[in-house]
Amino acid sequence: MSIPVFHTFPTAPPPVGPFSHAVEVDDWIQLTGQMPTDPTDDQKPLPDGIQAQTRQVMDNLIIVLNEVQLQLVDVLSARVFLTHFK
Repeated sequence: MSIPVFHTFPTAPPPVGPFSHAVEVDDWIQLTGQMPTDPTDDQKPLPDGIQAQTRQVMDNLIIVLNEVQLQLVDVLSARVFLTHFK
């Protein structure tokens, strides 16, 4: 097993904790979860509604994927954390 490489990218929203945007080891890359924050201004209010928030999360994930030369088609697994159910 190789030594992990931790990536943090200035183009993506800053992590909300002591995390890096991606960790690379051997031929695997694991991304941290993303919030629906604006990558250019993390103090901006979150978008209104689940659709707009989901879109922003996906856009943020795409930023991180692009930084490691990957795309959504390269994703093997994804988890979604919901806080409100109706």
